[in-house]
Amino acid sequence: MRNHLLTLAVAVVISWLLIQSGIKEQSRSPENSIVVKESAFQRVMRTRVLRCGYVTYFPGLVKDVNTGQFTGFDYDIVTSIAGYLNLKVEWAEEVGWGTALEGLRTNRYDALCVGMWNKPVYNQHALYVIPNFYQPVFAVTRQDETRFDSDLDAINDPNVKIAAIDGDAPVFIAAEDYPKATVWTVPNMTEFSQVMEEVKSRKADVTMVDAPTFAEYNTKNPGQVKLVQTNNPIRIMPCSMAVSLGEHDFKALFDSAIEYLVLSGRMDKILNKYDKTPNSFIRHKKPN
Repeated sequence: MRNHLLTLAVAVVISWLLIQSGIKEQSRSPENSIVVKESAFQRVMRTRVLRCGYVTYFPGLVKDVNTGQFTGFDYDIVTSIAGYLNLKVEWAEEVGWGTALEGLRTNRYDALCVGMWNKPVYNQHALYVIPNFYQPVFAVTRQDETRFDSDLDAINDPNVKIAAIDGDAPVFIAAEDYPKATVWTVPNMTEFSQVMEEVKSRKADVTMVDAPTFAEYNTKNPGQVKLVQTNNPIRIMPCSMAVSLGEHDFKALFDSAIEYLVLSGRMDKILNKYDKTPNSFIRHKKPN
């Protein structure tokens, strides 16, 4: 009887040891291992390379088709930040305004390295850095158009067409301020100047752009379109770079770099190079 009980006890112990061994082995298997995903901030700190998504537009970021070299205030801002942080910048992917945040979500680049007009709805999809500056947005019409000269609310009419790039901020502004008007969209990767072409050719009655975009178009097409109510912009938009949702350390890094650019006077020096048109930028004020 004692031998039988001893044999049974040994069998129970061996069974328990085998079960525990199996559990430990299973926990070590790749299928059950816990993989901690490296954040964009961690990857950039490890590699010292900042992969940038970007939108080309004048005068923020312009690419020379022959040399591939970039110029513009966004280029100067990002290059300055990279210099402060000892990072190499890789201009990884050109995108459109309407698809820029998707590239962050799918990890195709670490940051959107151009100042984007930031609306609250966009913050559901990305974290925005403190603005590089702020920018007035104006209505633009044909030279012979007078309906909106004294009353921008006249745009809110079923007979009015507003030209906008698909997915760009003016689409949302139109929905908020002028819901009765019709929005006439052009494809996402279209040059900004195209919305003014739509107005010039009478496909649309009005569009919304910033002063530098208007000035570049007006230089090439003098007397065709005009800014309406330059003392009364439709919006004043923050122009901010962006990182992925959850990347709070990365945002804090960019925030501190932008603040340093402003307080050191470097931001003013950069913007002075491109501030050729009235109402181009509203700059941060330094504390007294």
